[in-house]
Amino acid sequence: MCYPRSCLLFCAVLMALFCTGIGKFNSSNDKVHDLTNLVETKDILEDSVHDYLQRQENRLATLRKHMKDYSKEHEEGMRKVTQILSDISPKSYVDNDEKIKEKAAEGDPRLSHLSQYNGSTYMGLCNGEILLPAHIKKQLKCRYVDRGIPFLKIAPFKEEEVFLEPRIILYHDVIYEEEIEFLKKFAKPRLRGAIVANYGENTNIQNKSSSNRISQTAWCGDHEHVHAKILNRRVEHMTSLTVNSSESLQIGYYEIGGLYLPHHDFVRKDKLDSVIYFKQRGIGNRIATVLFYLNDVQEGGGTVFPDLNLTIWPKKGSAVFWYNLKRNGEGDNLTLHGACPVISGTKWIATKWLHEIGQEFIRPCTLLENE
Repeated sequence: MCYPRSCLLFCAVLMALFCTGIGKFNSSNDKVHDLTNLVETKDILEDSVHDYLQRQENRLATLRKHMKDYSKEHEEGMRKVTQILSDISPKSYVDNDEKIKEKAAEGDPRLSHLSQYNGSTYMGLCNGEILLPAHIKKQLKCRYVDRGIPFLKIAPFKEEEVFLEPRIILYHDVIYEEEIEFLKKFAKPRLRGAIVANYGENTNIQNKSSSNRISQTAWCGDHEHVHAKILNRRVEHMTSLTVNSSESLQIGYYEIGGLYLPHHDFVRKDKLDSVIYFKQRGIGNRIATVLFYLNDVQEGGGTVFPDLNLTIWPKKGSAVFWYNLKRNGEGDNLTLHGACPVISGTKWIATKWLHEIGQEFIRPCTLLENE
């Protein structure tokens, strides 16, 4: 039979006091004094053991009370995950549709991003079955960087390379607890089911829901709070790009079963309405993405790049940065990425999309076709 540690401690102290007391019983007064101390110690230990047992009983009662609700939530979440993964459309993602593959091979620009991708890679990366090859991993480095910025001389960024070409960087400890809690609290009353923007004529956005994206989102304007302004400045320091033409910070929330199937952040040129919309706003295409992780996910929820065999697991306080466009302005198809299903717990992120306009002298373009 196993006894609580507090009971064992009580017995040990009791024996020690008793043994010590034997050698000191030189008089009746000493005996009474020692016995009094022993009784007081016994009472204290009994109270400690009682409090410990009471806390454990309360904890057990709470677990029993919520186990039923949790089981229902978990079963529903797993049902969603199973249904979503089984419904991945061959037309969109899986490589078993020969017509789609043939058209992609023929150079159809609408399908160029599907030429190398297949749905099994996405699921394999999410399940941890596909790992980054060793010959790539051994080239990656970590470093402290200050960009020549005075503040960063004191507190430099912790920069980790996770892929070299295209260059994908993971920054550690770049968003702080106070900022994270603010963003969550700010977003909760504004959260709405995630939608995919469809840019129509006259720059009107026709938003629609999509089975490819199951999450909730909210927006935090750059001037709505001081934390948003501070994060903007930090993004500029991380990327060396300007945020003057960037979109507002988007906060994303994923429950069990939430995911975002692989997609590109840049707008493809064949989507003329989208291109016209960004041009008329005077911001250009999405040149880069910064993705903040606002919590640790119990299971699932990774960010995967199927064409690179790369998986990045969420770590609270970290952020991922990559360029969506090559230096010649063309979209980099290798930046195809997606959010894995959340298997257990929840997932919070914040995304900042930076645009081309204003970056001309920061990241000069090139006319070379492959750069």
